[in-house]
Amino acid sequence: MIKIAPGTYTETETVALRSFVDVEGSGQGVTTITCACGSASLDVSAATVSASNVIHAEIRHLTIANTTIANTTGIVNTLYSTGVATHQGDSGSMKNVTATQQGDSFSMSNVTATATGGNSVSGVTNVSSSPLMNNVTATAIGVNSAGVVNSDSSPLMNNVTAIAIGVNSAGVYNQAGSSPTIRNSYLEGDTHGVYNSGSETKIQNSEITGGITLVSESEALVATTLLRGSVTGETGSSTLECFQVYGEDFKKRKDCK
Repeated sequence: MIKIAPGTYTETETVALRSFVDVEGSGQGVTTITCACGSASLDVSAATVSASNVIHAEIRHLTIANTTIANTTGIVNTLYSTGVATHQGDSGSMKNVTATQQGDSFSMSNVTATATGGNSVSGVTNVSSSPLMNNVTATAIGVNSAGVVNSDSSPLMNNVTAIAIGVNSAGVYNQAGSSPTIRNSYLEGDTHGVYNSGSETKIQNSEITGGITLVSESEALVATTLLRGSVTGETGSSTLECFQVYGEDFKKRKDCK
């Protein structure tokens, strides 16, 4: 275990975690790791902290921030920015990674992850991985933002606060066959609370602000959850099943059957 004392630690490149090594801060907001680690490529260099092919390890009790500044002059190229990135594969690339289930071999507990710059922003990005996320706050501010992005991933998310602020934003964005299980969580996006593209999501005992959007043969199973916002994109190829889903008036949502 590596123990990090109180303070703000400004890094010049991504902090790469290792298998069989836990990293423990002195508390969220007490120990902060920050980096302006934006990248034109969707790879681990876009993250302040990365867990690439990492097993049997945990990060806990700290804040992780990506402070990349979006490119707003000239030709705007996509600049990726994320607080924490996890993935499994043979290389550092997060594209076209062969899925390997991490299960709970990598986990984050009592972690705040933020990203406030870039043109594609996320607090946490999981690619072809299934970490355990417990007591995690993931926040993203910017264009094309998501609190948590899951791509070909099946994390277990418990007591997670996922918030995205900006144009085309989602609290949780699921794509490419992801199947996260979300419990006791708060999910909010200016555009979507939850966005599913070709994915299946199970949500229990949670709050969703920004609605649910389903496209490309997606499915959402939602139980005992407060839903603020609309349900869109539900078609013959996408389905939504609800049990005791209610609105702010505590009345059953008729559009969530």
